[in-house]
Amino acid sequence: MIKQLLSLFFILITITAFAQKKEKVKGSRILSTETTPVYGFQRLVLNEDFEVKLVKADSTSVQIMTDDNLHEYITIVSQDSTLSLKTTARLQEKKLEITIFYNDLLNTIELNEDAEISSENTLKFNDLTLTASESSKAFLTIECDLFKIINNNRAKVELNLTANAVNLELNDNSRLIALINASKIVADLLESADAKIEGDTENLLLVADNSSDFRGEKLTAKDANVKTENRARTSIDVSGNLLINASGTSEISIYGSPKITLESFEDNAILRRK
Repeated sequence: MIKQLLSLFFILITITAFAQKKEKVKGSRILSTETTPVYGFQRLVLNEDFEVKLVKADSTSVQIMTDDNLHEYITIVSQDSTLSLKTTARLQEKKLEITIFYNDLLNTIELNEDAEISSENTLKFNDLTLTASESSKAFLTIECDLFKIINNNRAKVELNLTANAVNLELNDNSRLIALINASKIVADLLESADAKIEGDTENLLLVADNSSDFRGEKLTAKDANVKTENRARTSIDVSGNLLINASGTSEISIYGSPKITLESFEDNAILRRK
């Protein structure tokens, strides 16, 4: 009886695997472009291995250039103020270029799997939250009031950012390279997250934990509050007041000539003047 149940279980698993496997479709190599108007959306979610160019426009739409026989296998899903794309087959295309035109409603972008998003020009938002997970990538130039990034897993993000307030939440093995000009930057790095930040800010609040690495020697901060723990490494350039809490075997390299206040300095933490 047990053997029969196990056999039935493996048969069901096999059937499910075959049912979920997408058909492979080869492109005709004859390119065509289709533009589909969509309702305005607040949230953009990209999965699979889509590479998307984002463009600000008065009206919202999705433009796809690919082999003329492949358009039917790319589904545009627009519901509940969320826009996403999905494929219904494994495509072997000569070319696939996707451009998404957004308006002022958009305030959330989520990237998963191997999705990639980029911009050729500056994108303007009121507020924007960007979440990048798994092996996704983003290459964006952004102007907004409030900007937040949540970087997870192995995601890699490059930003040229101008904002009033910026919140960086970096986790796992994620990577961030950014040029930031903002009044205030709040950065929280965990695990093995890596950040290389350049630019200017009036106020930097930095927490680095685990084995994270914050390289901010080319980020000029007027005032900074820095907390490092465990094996975290940080480098900062501060001209005004610098408040430090350091513990574990963490390291802080200090550039500039700030007025330093050591609120706590414990274990085998290291301070270096550069």
